[in-house]
Amino acid sequence: TIVGNLLLMILIKINPHLHTPMYFFLFNMSLIDLCYSSVIIPKMLMNFVSEKNIISYSGCMAQLYFFCVFVNSESLLLSAMAYDQYVAICYPLLYNIKMSSQICSFLVSGVFVMGFAVALAHTGCMLRLSFCSMNQRKVSSVFYTIVIPMLSPIIYSLRNKDVKLAMQKTLRPRMIS
Repeated sequence: TIVGNLLLMILIKINPHLHTPMYFFLFNMSLIDLCYSSVIIPKMLMNFVSEKNIISYSGCMAQLYFFCVFVNSESLLLSAMAYDQYVAICYPLLYNIKMSSQICSFLVSGVFVMGFAVALAHTGCMLRLSFCSMNQRKVSSVFYTIVIPMLSPIIYSLRNKDVKLAMQKTLRPRMIS
């Protein structure tokens, strides 16, 4: 998860051909995937090693809050990406104006602000219920927190010809020297 998402982020950052709105959103998607798996996996690995499945109530609520931040942000970012595709298809001649770097930055900022706000509401509801479930034996939670972020760079990017070309151009000069 970490290696795949970091490699994609670095590739997008250093390759000027990938400085387009679509890759700007994919960069942020990789960042979100990296962050939300980092919220859950360290504690889960600690529980596997120590065989103690204990977490404090405040630690659980903090983990829940940040997990909700990144999961909600991911959902909202997918909406922003859908809007980007809508503009590209419906307004191809106005695409560069409608999806300027300022608009893209505004959309991503809104995604994170809304992600934090919605997570605050979710966590507030959980605090009111005084409930924290840490059943990590469920396959669905492992799948959602580990497998999906690990596969996201492959699904969203590595099957894309622009990313393959950028990776070849980036790696080729380093291999020759």
